[in-house]
Amino acid sequence: MYCPNCNSPIDESEYFCGNCGINLRPKNPESDKIMSTGFVEKTLPQYAKLKTIPRLSVAAYISYLSFFGGAIIALFISPTYGLLAGLVGIISASFVSRKYHIIHKSVGLVLASALIIFSIAVVSHNYDILKRNQSANKLNSSNSLLSSTVNTSCYSFSFSIQLNLSANDSSCSIEAYNGSSPNNSTVFYKILSIENPNINQTNFMGLIGPVIVQDIKQSLNGFSIVSEKQTTFAGNLAFAVLANNNSANNSVIEEGVYHPSSGANFFDIIYSNDYPNVDLSSLQSSWTWKKY
Repeated sequence: MYCPNCNSPIDESEYFCGNCGINLRPKNPESDKIMSTGFVEKTLPQYAKLKTIPRLSVAAYISYLSFFGGAIIALFISPTYGLLAGLVGIISASFVSRKYHIIHKSVGLVLASALIIFSIAVVSHNYDILKRNQSANKLNSSNSLLSSTVNTSCYSFSFSIQLNLSANDSSCSIEAYNGSSPNNSTVFYKILSIENPNINQTNFMGLIGPVIVQDIKQSLNGFSIVSEKQTTFAGNLAFAVLANNNSANNSVIEEGVYHPSSGANFFDIIYSNDYPNVDLSSLQSSWTWKKY
C-alpha cells in the first residue's frame, strides 16, 4: 500500500503516513464525494435551497399604462391610436412571467384585447358613416348644380343671380337657393308641378285659394298673411298669397298657377327672400311655357 499524498510505502493498519504525516483515515469519509473531474460536490437538502422569485416585470406596468392611455385616446381623440395601444399592451403582457404573475398577465391580456375590439368597432362605425356621407354627397352633387337658368320639359326661365339648383329629370319640379341648403338660404325658390284632371279653368280659383292659405298657416311659423289675390302668371290664371315675418325681415309669396296642358296642369311657385314685399315679376319676365 502506498501513501496517497507522497506515494511512500505504508502498512494498511497505519493511521498516519510515516513520511509526510497525512491522516490516512478521515473522521467523515462520506462528507465529501470526490468526483471524476476532481471537483467536490456538496449536497444540500431540497428545503434549504434558495428559491429566486422574479420581481413583477416592467412589461406588466407597460401593459396597464398602454391600456389606460390607449383607452383615453380611443375615446377622446382617435380609435386608431387606441388600436395601436392595445397591440402594444398585448405584446407587453406576453413578456410577463406566467409562473409567478399569472393574474397580472391575464388581466393585461384581457384589457388590451378589449381595447383592440372596441377600437376596431369604432373604426368600422366611423368608416360606415363616412361611406354613407360620401354616397349622400355624391347623390346630392349629381342632382344639384350652380346655375342662373332653369330648363325643364314644362318651362324655362332665368335668375338674376346664380343659385344652387336641384332638379328631377322625371318631373318639372325644382328647388333653387343661395345657401348650402334650403334651410340656411336667404333666397329660395320652389316649384311643384302637379297633374290633376279635376282642376279646370272654372273651379281653379275656388279650389286653390284655400289650399295655399292653409299651407302657409301650417308650414310657416311666425309668418302672418299680408295679402291674398287673384292674378295671372305668364299668361295663366293664378292665385297669390303674400306672408311676412317682420321679426326676421323675411317674406314669402306662394302662387298657384293653372296651366292647361296634356301633362302637369297645376304649378305651385314658392319664393322666399329676406326683403319684404316680394313678388314674382322678375321670374315672369323670363318664363316660357313648353307644354299647351
